[in-house]
Amino acid sequence: MDRLSRLVPWELGKEPLSGEIFLFMSRFRKQMKILGFEGDGFSLYYKWLEKGAFKPLLPNHSSLTLRLSMPE
Repeated sequence: MDRLSRLVPWELGKEPLSGEIFLFMSRFRKQMKILGFEGDGFSLYYKWLEKGAFKPLLPNHSSLTLRLSMPE
C-alpha cells in the first residue's frame, strides 16, 4: 500500500488521501489492485487471475484517468 500511495502523486498527479479510488493493473493484466483512502486508513483490493487476463479499459492506453460516479 505504501508504494502504491506514493505512485499516485508521482504518476497521476493526484492526492492519495482525496477519497478517490485508484486502479493499478500489471503489465500482462493478470493482476489488479484497487487503492482507496476511507478517512481513517487505506483499503486495498487485490485480484490475481489464474487463467486469462483482464480486458483493457480502452485500447492503446498505458495510463488513463476515468471519472466514475454513483447514481443518485
